[in-house]
Parts: sequence; structure tokens; C-alpha cells
Amino acid sequence: MSFGNDHTRAPDWSAPERTHFRRCLAASAFLFVIYAIFSTGYLHPDEYLQTVEFASSKLGITDTADLAWEYREKMRSWLQPAFYVVVWEAAEALGLRRPMVLLFVFRLVTGLVAWSALWTLIIAGRRWIDGEDQRRGLYSIAALLWLLPLLGVRTSGETAATAALCFAIAALEWRAGLQDRMLRFLAAVLGGLAFGLCFGLRYPSGVMAAGAGLWYLYSTRQRLSLFMELGLGLALGATLALALGVIIDRWGYGTTTFPVYSYLHQNFIEDRAAAFGTAPFFGYLYLPLQNLMAPLVLLLLAATVIAWVRRPRSALTWASAPYVALLCITAHKETRFLYPLVPFLPFFVVFALAPEPPAPFASAFKWFASGRRLHLGYAWNACGLLSVLFISLRPEFTVYQMLETRSYATEGLLEVALVHPPGRKLYWYLNVHHAFIEPKNLRLTPTSVATLAAKRTRGETFLAIVDNPRRVPEPAAWLRSSCTRVWSSWPPWLEPYNYFRWQERSSWLEFYAC
Repeated sequence: MSFGNDHTRAPDWSAPERTHFRRCLAASAFLFVIYAIFSTGYLHPDEYLQTVEFASSKLGITDTADLAWEYREKMRSWLQPAFYVVVWEAAEALGLRRPMVLLFVFRLVTGLVAWSALWTLIIAGRRWIDGEDQRRGLYSIAALLWLLPLLGVRTSGETAATAALCFAIAALEWRAGLQDRMLRFLAAVLGGLAFGLCFGLRYPSGVMAAGAGLWYLYSTRQRLSLFMELGLGLALGATLALALGVIIDRWGYGTTTFPVYSYLHQNFIEDRAAAFGTAPFFGYLYLPLQNLMAPLVLLLLAATVIAWVRRPRSALTWASAPYVALLCITAHKETRFLYPLVPFLPFFVVFALAPEPPAPFASAFKWFASGRRLHLGYAWNACGLLSVLFISLRPEFTVYQMLETRSYATEGLLEVALVHPPGRKLYWYLNVHHAFIEPKNLRLTPTSVATLAAKRTRGETFLAIVDNPRRVPEPAAWLRSSCTRVWSSWPPWLEPYNYFRWQERSSWLEFYAC
């Protein structure tokens, strides 16, 4: 297997390899569409609050006073919100105006970009792998690894910036095989443009862009003409991207500003990020493992480290290893900060399974990725892929969909009785309002048993939502005995099995028609 710096000619396609590639490409596209449809809600609120709600403010739907605190500090890029404004305009021209439908469109378009970036990198990175069997393994992992469609359709800065990074690396890989000097320069400009967008879309990802860019400059250091050509192209492309970011940020904030400075000031001088939690430098050894997919995640983490050791002269290593080192140094840590590494994982697994060169723990990794243990991994990954059909990322988004449908079918005000504990209410996360998706004719009214009974006495028909029923038992019990349950976060057959009183510790919703 070749190293990442071997800019040799890409291997020819055999007929079986091409057929396998096309099947994997189709399977991957299918999964991205499925996840765009079914993975409603968000993994982290920032993927909605700092992109969709920002765009919504430019559409006249969300008041800027309702945006997250990052807006007031002018510390977030407007590149991605501006993109969603353009998507919204196109969707409206097609008659698509419902917010929940538009959220699906945003996920679908984001997924299309991420899918294209992933497979562009896969095609460009074929030259890094000599064996056809290993390349076919690469295609299979890229098609079926559950993390790729799950994260690829997220409307987050991590997803958008990583897509730009993949395009940049692919452009510079293809540049190495070009003979025409002008074409090589244009490819360098495109690479620099994509690196600049990677930084502009998510500032910490600039470390990955810088690492990859430095690798390609380092690989041409022995030929001054190629070094200067590449350096000028990267600088020009990055400058164009940064200039575009300044223009769009001015449009977003209404004044010329430099969000990257505010971002660094707030997070490293004011230390605002630490207020959201801190972890020791080894936190990323356990933070990603706090979920049901922990066994596979552990293997992927091991594959990443082994790949770094085996392929130190690789653009992927130069992009990812310094970035992870920086994450370990900073006090505030979140699993989502590792998401930009996910498109590299198919390569890392193949690198870790390669017979050479030797690396610590490589033999143990191969043992876990073989025999019945490999089949167990396949089954576990399949469960991860299928989970999107049965487990909602955010159950409240199912309620939001039902309320939106009812609101569009209702002339005038749609009033819904709401039972919720203190400090929790629908269409809010902490103190930030989900204004984009809340129907304008909807009124959620906190209620009590007396109010519910009075409605029944007057013969009214109404809807009701219960949030955390075990913590507000009286009105919840009344609704259960007097109304028809339309939907619940947990299936009703689970209720009798309240082992270890898990229901009292759970956050769940019920929707009633009374």
C-alpha cells in the first residue's frame, strides 16, 4: 500500500471493482436520503440554532433578539445560514413553505453536498491504496458505516466544513496528476478556496485545513517552481474564500465585523466555552463511548490512532492529528468536535488493517476485525443504520410535525393544552426560541386538572401535550383516563416494565386528543 505522499498515477479500474464501486455509491446515496427523511431533530442544538435560526432571521421569521447569544457577540460565520437562505428561496419558488418540510430540504441538500464530498475524496484517495481488495473494502465501509449518513445530513458547521475539507484534499490530489501548468494552478486555487471555506464555515476546522495544506506544500518543497505554484494558488483561493466570508458576514450582521476574532476572544480570553463543561486532556478516550455504539466507536478510535502511526506522511494524518491534539489541549470537550474526522474513517480502517508497515496494537485490531467478531461488528453497524427508523433524535420534533399539520388545517387560532414541569416548554432549548418551526397560529396554554375538567364540562374538544408525565402526575393521569392518546415518545407496551424506575428519570412526551 502506498503512502499519502505518493502522488502516483491512480490505479486502473477493473470491471469487478467498478461494479462494486457503483453499487456502494448507490447504497450510500440511498442511505443519505433515508437519513435526510427520518433523522428529524438534531444531535446537538447548535446544528439548528446557529444555522437554521440564523437563516430564519433573514427571512423575517425569527427576531434577532431570539437568536442564541453567539449572534449578539457576532462570533458565528454567516456562510452556512446564507446558503440555507438561498435554498429556502428556491424551495419557496417550488411551493414548499412549511418549516418542517424546509428542514427536510435543508437536510437533503446538506446531505447531497456531504455525500458528494465523501465520494470525491474516495475517488481521489484510490491512489493511496494499491490492492484492489483493499480498495473494495474502502468503498464498502464508505457506503455502509452508520456514522456517515447520520452526520452527513446534519445542518451543522462540522458537516459543512468537513465537506469543504474533503473537496480541497481531492482537488490537490488530482492536481498532482495534471501535466498542464495552468490546470495545476487552477486546481491549487480550487483547493485553497475549499480550505478557506472550511475555515470560514467552522473556525476550529481551520486547523485541519492548515494541516492538509502544509502537507501538500511540504511534499513539493524540493521543487521551487512547484512549491511557488502551489503556494500562490492556495493563497489566492483562500483569500477569495475569506473575502467572501467578510462580505457575507457583513450582510448577516449588518455591519463589517470579524467573527473569528470574537470567537477566539469569547472562547479563549473570556473562557465562555468552559461554562458548558470541561474534561481532562484524555477526555476523548471516554466521551465518544457514552452511547450504545461504543464497541464500534472504540474500534474506530483505535483504527484512527493506528493509521496515524502507519501513515505519518499522509494528508489525512496531517489534517486530523494536529486537530485532535488541539482538542485535547482545550478544556471544553464535546464528542461532536470529532465529527470532522468521520469521512476519513474508511481510509483509517483500511490503513489499520493493511499488512504493512508494522504498528503498535495493529495485530490486536486485526483480531477484533476478523472472524465472528467481524460479523458481530456488521450486525452492530446494521443496528446503527436501522435505528433511524425506530429512534427519533429528538422526539419533540415528531410532535412539532403533528402540530404543524394541525395548524395548517386550522383556520384561526390553534390552542393546545400543555402539561410540563417548570423550566421546560416546547419550541425552546434553554432560553433560545425555535421560532422558525413554531406555527404562528399556535398557542400552548399551561393547564391544570381543574382547567381540563372545565373544558370537558363545557363539551369542548381540544388537544393536549404532556411533557414528563411522571413529574406532573395529576393532570397527566386525568388526560390518560379521559382522552385518546395519539402518540407517545415511548411505545405503550413499555409502560409496565418500569424497572429501576427509569420512567421517573426519563424525558418523554405524550400527545392527546380530548
